[in-house]
Amino acid sequence: QLLNLTLSIKIYKELHCSKSLWMSQNSWKSLNAAQREMINKATKVARDWANKELNAKTLEWFEEMRQNGMTIVIPPLDPWKEASRKIISDLEGKEWPEGLYNKIQSIK
Repeated sequence: QLLNLTLSIKIYKELHCSKSLWMSQNSWKSLNAAQREMINKATKVARDWANKELNAKTLEWFEEMRQNGMTIVIPPLDPWKEASRKIISDLEGKEWPEGLYNKIQSIK
């Protein structure tokens, strides 16, 4: 079984790109508390740096596209989220373990 430490890189508000660090459960359990904390802190530093860099680059790309005549359209996401709630509810406990969706949503 693998333990997944996800680095979520925020592209623009609700749009995300994820990078993951993978380690076997046995390897993770073999680490002491200080080592685990070091990995968790390094993960946060890397995530925060990547978020800052990607956000800045995205704004730069948007500006370049606008200067070249492109219109950037950022659609409202709330209607899509609302429409997906029924599907999520229907699949909960069938396609993935009960509570997994909420657990993922609670990760910060």
